Amino acid sequence: MSNKAKQRFIDEMNQLNNYVLYMQENFYLRYSFIKGIDGIDGITELVEKFSFDTSSKNAVDKNYRILKKIIAQTERAISEYQSQIDARQTVARPRYTSKVRKLFDEGNFRAYEEASYLDEGQTFYEFLCELDAATEKRNIDAAPGSEEYYREYTVSDYQRAIDIMKAEEYLEESDRLERHYSWLKDYVVHFKLYDIKNPVNIYRQSFISLMAIFDATVFDLFEKMFHKDFFAIDKITEKSNKIQLSNYNSFKELQKSRIDDYLKSVYVAEVLRVMHEYNAMLFLINGVDRYDDLLELIARRNIHIHNKGIADQKYFEKGNGAQKYGIKIGKYVPIDSLYFSESAKLLESFVNNF
Repeated sequence: MSNKAKQRFIDEMNQLNNYVLYMQENFYLRYSFIKGIDGIDGITELVEKFSFDTSSKNAVDKNYRILKKIIAQTERAISEYQSQIDARQTVARPRYTSKVRKLFDEGNFRAYEEASYLDEGQTFYEFLCELDAATEKRNIDAAPGSEEYYREYTVSDYQRAIDIMKAEEYLEESDRLERHYSWLKDYVVHFKLYDIKNPVNIYRQSFISLMAIFDATVFDLFEKMFHKDFFAIDKITEKSNKIQLSNYNSFKELQKSRIDDYLKSVYVAEVLRVMHEYNAMLFLINGVDRYDDLLELIARRNIHIHNKGIADQKYFEKGNGAQKYGIKIGKYVPIDSLYFSESAKLLESFVNNF
């Protein structure tokens, strides 16, 4: 059982680690989709400075500050796009007549105007707004090689063709703004998955999942230990009471019943206490007893599940390793990339001691 429990824990922990790595890589992949959007040069510069470096607490804190700036600037860009979208009018596309369609299809009118357009701080739509249908007809009719072919088109035909192009350009710009706005909104949600103060972030969720796996593994390992040295551990549990032997057909049945009842009545912190009293060597990692640190992980998990991540009195009572983090009661206790990484290493080392 112990080998199976250990391997299950390692496999599931590796899956969580791979998920975190995938999400970190996806941060840059998703950003590549919006990199060319207008008005986000400042965001691009910040993204290029940002990294998932967990080599030190200072590095993690620095990157968190950059992330907060990225989120703030993206939200400002979203607001600006929203203002542009709200200011735009509803435009109907003018109806094509057969002559105007022929002017586009055979006369290549759009290609002609696009070739005439010089991008000198002016959009193609603005260029179209300045066109005069009568002038365009005169110029085209006078062009060599167009003598009879173009003269069938009237000034009204040219005006309708210009209006159609204006409407299409306007609608295309509206679509572009809506599309970029949608991309930015989607991406700011993605950015916030890395914000350690956001209730739903990849490190918090992965840590909570990791601790659930750890709980199950500890109970499995302890159950095997309890069966192996029943009387010694039963004494430590502090739940010993008189045993009515007549209720059991065998010692094995009594043992199983007592262990099952005990495991149903306690939480993982109590199981670790009994383990530590029974064999403190299990908690030695690189020569240091990490029992208090394991209790701190459990206490931090509990406040995130039951108290929105705010440190309460129970956190300090049960999380005996809390002092080293400088946490104060009533303050939010984050789970960042460094804390998640170190937690995973600690739990893996502890499980491997069995």
